[in-house]
Amino acid sequence: MILVVVFCGAVVVSVQSQELRLQETKPGVCYKIHTPEQPKLYPNPRKPLYPNLHQSCTEWIKHDKMDCLSLKTQNDEVLILSCIGVKNRRRPGCYKIVNRDKREEIVCQKTDKKEGCNVITTRTNLNIVVGCFPRGYSPSLFDVRTRKPPRE
Repeated sequence: MILVVVFCGAVVVSVQSQELRLQETKPGVCYKIHTPEQPKLYPNPRKPLYPNLHQSCTEWIKHDKMDCLSLKTQNDEVLILSCIGVKNRRRPGCYKIVNRDKREEIVCQKTDKKEGCNVITTRTNLNIVVGCFPRGYSPSLFDVRTRKPPRE
């Protein structure tokens, strides 16, 4: 009985401490970027809502004399995802962004619960869609005994 409780507690802690992160950190991976006028984030492949939805792909750039993987938005903001030689970030799920005026800030991923998507929102209010979950599924909740998503 005690072993089951300890196991369940460990599973809950590990699920709650999952880091949100970009799916792949390699060049050529593309992400959709929504403007405030394009609020629906969840993709419907049969019926695209926004024919002019911007998409940006990761690429290598030089930043602070290092080779860094980055993502450039349509507003000339550059999201620094990772740099060669830098092992750990201070805040997992957070990234440096260089604005058009060369100011550097930190932006962090958040889950848009209404849409079921992980997004990074920039200073100019663009939403970079990192990934979406199937409707009716919460990434942090599941039935410990069966490991299935909760029923609605």
